[in-house]
Amino acid sequence: MVLPGDAPLVRTETLKTLIAAHRACNAAATILTAVLADPSGYGRVLRKSETNVSAIVEESQLTDEQREINE
Repeated sequence: MVLPGDAPLVRTETLKTLIAAHRACNAAATILTAVLADPSGYGRVLRKSETNVSAIVEESQLTDEQREINE
């Protein structure tokens, strides 16, 4: 598990739930994201579907359309 040092505090229960979901799906990788009222300063999560991520784009590389994403 990799946790960035500049991320907000994540509760132990959240991490336990994340690990359980990862194991239950036999996933190659699992990420935890957040939806923010103001995501300025953060990259954005681009999705193929509700459960599949297609990319994570850093803020400096976002298109105007992608800047509207708040995840």
